[in-house]
Amino acid sequence: MRFRKKVEKDEVYIQAIQQLGSVMEHTIKQNNAVDIYEEYFDDMAEDGSVEPPSAKTINVFRDPNEHKRSAANISWYPDNAQKLAVAYSILEFQRSPPGMCMDSYIWDVESPNKPDMTLKPISPLVCIEYNPKDPHCLVGGQYNGQLAFWDTRKGSQPIEVSAISNSHSDPLYKCIFLTSKTGTECFTTSTDGQVLWWT
Repeated sequence: MRFRKKVEKDEVYIQAIQQLGSVMEHTIKQNNAVDIYEEYFDDMAEDGSVEPPSAKTINVFRDPNEHKRSAANISWYPDNAQKLAVAYSILEFQRSPPGMCMDSYIWDVESPNKPDMTLKPISPLVCIEYNPKDPHCLVGGQYNGQLAFWDTRKGSQPIEVSAISNSHSDPLYKCIFLTSKTGTECFTTSTDGQVLWWT
């Protein structure tokens, strides 16, 4: 009670209440001026020509390998929606057949029959993400926990792969680029309980 009386006498409190009072008064008058329960469109006939919502398949981007794998993650090309990168892998531990292909692909949406580019990681990709500031650069989270970096101008092999000692100990399930000055920083997560910040 004593604290409340002290606050009510404070000059800053009194000014704040006076400012809020005028805002509240304006809002109350505005609410009283409009009948929110009034039916404004009673006299309009219902238009029955509205189509029900629907979706249709335009293209299917299938794993071109003999042993089909899950499309674990996709990332749209940042400059336009003409390309998408797809990470293919089998996420069930030790269920991969011997000699399983580890490639993931970049597809052109106008050409679903053949990948535009093949990405060749050292372990299957679980996630993939385009760099929003540089559309030629991608990062991919691998099943072995390492993070791989690609520059599509330099080919299918990653230009850099994180050291195993500095990587996740479980599959790397998500990578997100940060909005930073360099445009190269990202966070990664895994089921090992770690969130790693890469620069």
